[in-house]
Amino acid sequence: MSERKRRRAFAPRARTGCRTCRIRHVRCDETPGTCYNCSSTGRKCDGYDTAHLPLATARARKSIVLQMPASIATNLRGMTSDERRGFAFFLTQTVPMITSCFNSDLWQRLVLQMTQADAAVGHAVVALSAMHQDAQVQQTTPHYSPLRRFALEQYNRSISMLYTRLPSNDPQLRGVVLMCCFVFVTLELLQGDYPAAMVHLQNGLNILGMDGQRTATVSAGDKGELEISTGGTERALEGAFRHLHVQAVHFAPPGTGVRFHLADKSEKSDGEQCFYSLPEAKEALDPILGDILYSFRVRCEFAVGDAASDFFTLSAERHGLLRRLEGHRMALDTLVAHREGGGSWSSRDLRCIDIMRVHHLSLGILLGTLLNLSEMTYDKYLAEFNQIADLAERVIKSLMAEHRRRDGLPKMVMDMGVIPGLFWTFLKCRDTSYRRRVLDILEAWPHREGPYESDLVRNVLCVQMEIECEGERIIRGADGQATTMIPECARIREACMELSPDRGDAFLAYRLSGDSQMQRRRIPLAEEQLRPHLDGCQGGKTQYLWLTSHQPFS
Repeated sequence: MSERKRRRAFAPRARTGCRTCRIRHVRCDETPGTCYNCSSTGRKCDGYDTAHLPLATARARKSIVLQMPASIATNLRGMTSDERRGFAFFLTQTVPMITSCFNSDLWQRLVLQMTQADAAVGHAVVALSAMHQDAQVQQTTPHYSPLRRFALEQYNRSISMLYTRLPSNDPQLRGVVLMCCFVFVTLELLQGDYPAAMVHLQNGLNILGMDGQRTATVSAGDKGELEISTGGTERALEGAFRHLHVQAVHFAPPGTGVRFHLADKSEKSDGEQCFYSLPEAKEALDPILGDILYSFRVRCEFAVGDAASDFFTLSAERHGLLRRLEGHRMALDTLVAHREGGGSWSSRDLRCIDIMRVHHLSLGILLGTLLNLSEMTYDKYLAEFNQIADLAERVIKSLMAEHRRRDGLPKMVMDMGVIPGLFWTFLKCRDTSYRRRVLDILEAWPHREGPYESDLVRNVLCVQMEIECEGERIIRGADGQATTMIPECARIREACMELSPDRGDAFLAYRLSGDSQMQRRRIPLAEEQLRPHLDGCQGGKTQYLWLTSHQPFS
């Protein structure tokens, strides 16, 4: 008798049962409200999911299993199969993408540990993962994609879990809320909702007491507010929020109330600095960035238009900031030289060093020009501008070499990388060849660095260049050779991006040097690029982003 091959009966796994039955791997009777399986056994029925991840292909499942450590993959109690898949994607795709330029103890260790220990953090992480997948797929109708619906459900589930724990005196609640808040900021930035991201950022700063408050108010959409007592904080979380604080200088729309503070006196030492690691050097740069961008820059912008301003005091303060910046640069050079003598740096470490040097150069130019009313003063910094472009190109080439065998360059990092320096130098350097070089650099690596989105920045810069090129003049030298030059009166001094939901469009609002009248010019953006920003405008109000000046436009 011929043997018959046995075939295993196959039935698709049910995806519509309650969460409790799905986690227990039992068939749910799907009784509305609360299923009978749970109620009859005294269990709590966690209800039914309204959105699910798309079914994974065999290839995708295999790649995730191969990359994900089994110790983490099997230690996710209380999660459904969809949530486990979302966490696997976060671990194997989202975290490596976010930390492409800088190592991050927060993303590479702390958030993974808290995901294992707390369900609210787990749902927040899965929401970010699903939003990342949705951004990769680039759906034509993103608001109705299954990935986005799943992300929003996980987002709301995380917030709901935080509320249910408020009556308890759980000492871990503060750290959990801070971590969720940080993940929420990342998620909102990923989908271009700047007002919501700034609200979460301010809540995190309040909890940490970085704005001088003793208590914190955490906003959760339309569900109200919750108050949490302040206490000790994780150093990694405090450093992460401080860095986001620095990044948000041009991204605080009206009504979000992001307040900036001066660094502590201990952080302002003018003595010799010494670094033993790159993370230490990176952390030490944030207070310098904050003091220059938030405090000193704003006061200088108002002082240059007021004849009664105390320029002697401002000059003395500028000299102190230059000493701090130079001290940081020298300490970084010493660290690099010492390591080069005893071992080689990794490609990521070299990118970190180059990015910090970009900050050194751009901040040095800023401090050298803040007390000067003329836009012509930037023309003498062409060598420094080109150094910034050289460093940015080196960072991108390093990433291209590292990712050429993968899915491509990272789409998002959560640190200040090359975009802020290139963006600001483009605004102030009127050399046409340099500007074309910057546009090519931004085009070579389309990505997001926290609030900065390279494609959107590139569109804004193209409009700025178009406006200033209209005022170009031809000048002939003593040898009769003709050169083009943008005169003072044709240079933009103040500018911001204006998002208008009423008109459904984006504009560059600007003032020319020496002109008191504000002008507007439309920024040509594709609908799929503009929609997330317009949808993020709270209450349909006009939103202003990327200010080159903190002086309000009339």
